[in-house]
Amino acid sequence: MGVAGHQLHALVAEATGKGLTQHGSSGRFNCIFYGWVIVAVCILCKIFKVQGQNNVMSYTVPHLLQDFGLSHAELGGFFSVATILAGLVQPLLGHAVDRLGARVCIPMMQVTLCGALFAFATWTSPPSRLMLYSEVVLIFFFLRMLSLGAAETFPNTCVQQWFQRRRGRAVGVVFTFQWLGIAVIGKCVSGIVASNGWQKAALAGSAANLLLAPISATLLRRSPEACGLQPDGWTAVAADEEMESVGIRDADEAPPLGTRKIRDLWPQFAFTFFYAVMFGGSDFYMVEMVAEAWPEDLDVSLFIFGPMALTAAVSTPLVGELMDAWSKAHRRLPIEA
Repeated sequence: MGVAGHQLHALVAEATGKGLTQHGSSGRFNCIFYGWVIVAVCILCKIFKVQGQNNVMSYTVPHLLQDFGLSHAELGGFFSVATILAGLVQPLLGHAVDRLGARVCIPMMQVTLCGALFAFATWTSPPSRLMLYSEVVLIFFFLRMLSLGAAETFPNTCVQQWFQRRRGRAVGVVFTFQWLGIAVIGKCVSGIVASNGWQKAALAGSAANLLLAPISATLLRRSPEACGLQPDGWTAVAADEEMESVGIRDADEAPPLGTRKIRDLWPQFAFTFFYAVMFGGSDFYMVEMVAEAWPEDLDVSLFIFGPMALTAAVSTPLVGELMDAWSKAHRRLPIEA
C-alpha cells in the first residue's frame, strides 16, 4: 500500500473514533460526524449505477433495436420479464445487507455491476433467435437487479443505520445529490452514446464502478456502533438538553421490532408500486416517443430528464425535513402528502 493508501486509512481511523475529543461532560467532538462520510460514499454509489435505470437506458434503446433486430414488443417484453425476475430476488439482497453489512455488500455490488456493464458492452448478436432472447433477459436481469435493486437497497439501508432523528435530512441529502449527479452523468452518457456508441458508454460505467469499489470498501462502516458512535453522532446526552431528552423518550415509547407487522408496510408498497408503474412505463422509450412527437432534434437528457432531476433534487430535502418534523409527533409517515 502506498503513501496515499496509508494516509487514507489514517484519516478514516481518526474520523471514526480516534480523532474524537471530549469537551467537558457534554460528549461533543470537534470533527464532522462520520455518518456524513458514509452519506458521501453512498451518493457516489447511487450516481454511478445510473446505466441500469430506465431514463439512462433510454438513450441506448434505439441502437439496441437496430443492432439486434428486435421489435419494440420483443425488447419491452423481455425487459419487463427481466425486471420482474430482478424484483423477486430483492428480499435476498435485503437479507444479505442485514447479515453482512454495507461495507461488504456495496463493494461487491459495484464489482458485480462492473462485470455486468462490461458484458453488456461486449454483447454481440448470437446466431440463434432463442439464444438472443435468453441473453436479453439475462443481461437486463443483472442490470436491473444491481442498479435498481442492490444499488438502492444497500446505500439506503446503510444511511438509515447511521441516522435516527435526522434520518429524513440525511436521506434527503443523498437523493438531492443523487438526482443532480444523474442529471450530469445522464447528459454525459447521452453524449458518449451519440458520439462513440452505446458500447463505449457501458465500458465507461464499468470502469467507474470498478474504481469506486475499493473506495467504498475503505471508507464504509457497518454501523456507528462499530466505530464507538451512536446514530446522529450522539456520544452523551446532557440532562439539561430538553430536545435530546424528548427524542430519547420518543425512542423508548416506540413499539419494539417484534410487534411491527409486515402489513404496516402495505400503504407504502401501494404508493411506490403505482408511482413506479406510471414513471417506469414511460421513460424507457422516452427518446423514441419524443422523436415521434417532435419533428426536430431534441436533447432528451437536457430538456426532459434534466428538469425532472432538478425538480426532484429541490423537493427531496423539503420532504426529508417534513418527515423528520412529522415523526416527532406522529408514528405514521406523511405518505398522503
